[in-house]
Amino acid sequence: MAQQVEVVFRQIKDELGYLPSGVVFIQIRNNEIGKFGVRHFAVQSSEGKVAEEQEGLTEPLWRSFKAMAVDSLKLK
Repeated sequence: MAQQVEVVFRQIKDELGYLPSGVVFIQIRNNEIGKFGVRHFAVQSSEGKVAEEQEGLTEPLWRSFKAMAVDSLKLK
């Protein structure tokens, strides 16, 4: 399953580069990727004010996030 997570993260790398927040979801069944994607919030707001646009994940953060996702498979 670690290979499937690697494939997903390569596919969504560009999208993660510009999103300031969101949720990555991956569905794996019978050792095959079913669905994957990123849910993000279209408008970032706090107390009715729209926040400044933030950058997404940098390369080191992306690698760390991917490693964390692969390591989380060990707990499942």
